Amino acid sequence: WNELVMPRQNQNDLIPAARSGNITSTYHNSPNADDANSLPDGWKSKNVGGPTPGGPALICNHEHDIYGMREVKQAFAHIVRGQGVSESLGTHYTDPVPPTYTFSKQLMETYMGSPIEGNLNVYNSTDKASELLQSAGFTEKNGKWHQPDGSPFEPTIKVFKGAPFTPTAQTVAGQLSNFGIETDVQVVESGVFFSKYPEGQYDLVVEFWSAGGANPYFGFLRNTIGFTGSSMLYPNEVTVPKVGNMGGQEQTFNVEELLNSALTADGQDQFVSEMRKLAWIANVTLPEIPTVMWKRIFFYDTNGWNWPADDSPLYGYNDLPSWPMRQGEISPSN
Repeated sequence: WNELVMPRQNQNDLIPAARSGNITSTYHNSPNADDANSLPDGWKSKNVGGPTPGGPALICNHEHDIYGMREVKQAFAHIVRGQGVSESLGTHYTDPVPPTYTFSKQLMETYMGSPIEGNLNVYNSTDKASELLQSAGFTEKNGKWHQPDGSPFEPTIKVFKGAPFTPTAQTVAGQLSNFGIETDVQVVESGVFFSKYPEGQYDLVVEFWSAGGANPYFGFLRNTIGFTGSSMLYPNEVTVPKVGNMGGQEQTFNVEELLNSALTADGQDQFVSEMRKLAWIANVTLPEIPTVMWKRIFFYDTNGWNWPADDSPLYGYNDLPSWPMRQGEISPSN
């Protein structure tokens, strides 16, 4: 053929475009179950392989007197359950994040190890959440939590309108409220959200947690000093217990220096060592509290087209670039 058209469309318009016959294939980051299970005749779908790019996360205002407290962030991490978020969004395209909040599931085998493996916080206990809040001076009365000054503990989550972020915020708010922390959700237009939230005018937000795809460096970069981290007021210098020992003496790390050290590492062993330090810092200080890892779903029309086998390496990591078409690997069937 003489032309390959790859238009950008709103996520909500992708499935209707498939039903109308206006497109031959499409990616979708957040299809609802009805759309995923009711494709036009002749259309197929597959989850695109490869490590996850990330997914929606709860992010605290790190400079706030209350929401920036380590005990509060860790308590939230114990309360928020990725399984519940996955069920609300759709298990067909989401998986819960491992509860250490360090690496994505696909990167654990390569990057998890000594001295952090087995010594990290595992965020899955509401009893531990209560202990953390009480240790910071919070009190529970008649099933409702109160701040150290006695006022009700009632945060607001700000989120921009759109899937999967808005429904994630609503699910997380429900989980916190069920625990006794009455939580409201304020949905704002994305233009307002991204222009205002770097000013720190919020309690909590839901935004993107990056797992880094095939390399966790890119995730830690974005989540700490990059787009999300710097915008969410995450500090460049942090204090955490000695790496590998939660009961150890507190040490101060410069996050940007660690990232630079990883970037210039002399070999894979040093790189992995720096990644584990960053994972330890993320586990303790929680630049973000991730919920789920999403999987992109590729929908394609088999009416009149020959496609590569489902396990073909041509699909690549999280993408189907145009070059297989140019190579003739995707061709008309008649």
